[in-house]
Amino acid sequence: MGFKVGESYTFKDAQTLYKSMKPGEKGLTQGGFLNPSRGNPSTLIRAIFARREINGPLDNLLFVSGDNEYRNYLKRLEKVQQESSPFHYFKERSGEWFYMGNAKIAGLLMPGDEELTLLLEEMGHTLAKVGEADGRPLWQLSAPGGYGFIRPRKLEFVAVLQQNIQI
Repeated sequence: MGFKVGESYTFKDAQTLYKSMKPGEKGLTQGGFLNPSRGNPSTLIRAIFARREINGPLDNLLFVSGDNEYRNYLKRLEKVQQESSPFHYFKERSGEWFYMGNAKIAGLLMPGDEELTLLLEEMGHTLAKVGEADGRPLWQLSAPGGYGFIRPRKLEFVAVLQQNIQI
């Protein structure tokens, strides 16, 4: 038995199911966007748990901030992209974790990149610099129905996902 696309799971249920599917591997650890939530650039990413209010409302884009040498998000996702390594992808909606399927990193883009601007425009969204905090730009994602982030935020990069990959 494995995860089913579209099904919702508590984190504990996802953790238990993952461990039953891969008994010889370390399980999922609670907390954090990447799972495991921290590590050196070579630490394997087993799953991504994306929160709407933090990582954005778009299922195929992850807006990432808060990266540092302790977490190594960018370096770890670059490695996943280079190796074309799949991982389990969960998206939080209304307090529940929905399994989106297996995914790979199709691209890593910086806020303000023309490629990201065009991709967002195709999806009916815009990402605009709306101010600064601590000398760093604040970004807001907009769509015809309103804002994509609860409040403007600092962004390090945006990960573009390719979903429903066979593992």
